[in-house]
Amino acid sequence: SECKCQDILIADDDPFQHLYYETFFQKSPGLKEKRGKGETLKLDLNTCGEDMIKKFSALHLKCHCKKLKMIITDYQMGQDKLNGAQTAEKLRVLGYLGPILLRTSEVKADLIEKHPELEKTVNCIIDKSTIKEGEETIVRYLKTKEDSGKAEC
Repeated sequence: SECKCQDILIADDDPFQHLYYETFFQKSPGLKEKRGKGETLKLDLNTCGEDMIKKFSALHLKCHCKKLKMIITDYQMGQDKLNGAQTAEKLRVLGYLGPILLRTSEVKADLIEKHPELEKTVNCIIDKSTIKEGEETIVRYLKTKEDSGKAEC
């Protein structure tokens, strides 16, 4: 059967952030050169880490297509829901080896103090308030993934 896997999995409980991601991945000048005419990256937007983990398990673990380019997760996704650190840890346990970017409004040092495993499970912590730098980081990770290199945070 035809592969139905996405290029990018995203978990964020804020609907505005979903709109942001859809717009960014369609319009970003840094990504246009990597796409063919009319081609877009296939996103899967989730409101919590649990849903994203289910999608990853249902599609990517079974398909083995290696189409998944990256995972982006918010840190705080509501009470009684996995946070981004927990989500990243579960994805690594499931065998995901690609880049995981954590976008957050939290202070990076505080997050690492709360979750020391972040330095092993997450490739980069992106401050949501630095939109341009965050977008440049996402583009850099996508380009190095396609070039089989390693990006810097």
